[in-house]
Amino acid sequence: MARLATAVGAKVVVEPRKKERRDRKENKKRPDTVVELPGKMWWTDETIVHPYGPTNVPVSAENPQKLLKAAEQDKHTKYDEEASYAGATFVPIALESTGGFGTEALLFIKELIAESKKQHMVWHDKEYVNMVYRNIAIAVARGNTRIVKSNLAKTEQELQGRRRRA
Repeated sequence: MARLATAVGAKVVVEPRKKERRDRKENKKRPDTVVELPGKMWWTDETIVHPYGPTNVPVSAENPQKLLKAAEQDKHTKYDEEASYAGATFVPIALESTGGFGTEALLFIKELIAESKKQHMVWHDKEYVNMVYRNIAIAVARGNTRIVKSNLAKTEQELQGRRRRA
């Protein structure tokens, strides 16, 4: 998200330190990004949920958006109060590992697209829209790849351990 917001001219701080967040001294919570445009500030925190996880399948089968809504609500519970105190609007960026977008993530992307139009960016707004969705899809795919590689390495280690014991 940071790269996409920067592309429309926003000031973006990734994993900001306390002084960059303008929150209370006792706060230990840290959003993934602080995004600022003239007169606007957002805190965002990303989460990716896996709809085919054993505990998530029943929820996803009932309503595909329900899992994303729950993830968004969890993030709101964690960050809303501090974001408000800092004068920011909190936006949870909830995505599915299969490519689905949470409602609030989509609204935030649309707002960034509207800002790109206001800023009279060099590229056409359709190009920005394509860039946004392409970059997010690539980031999710890379994350999924890391998970698969990690699990394959663990499985290989377990198999080698079993072979040694046998």
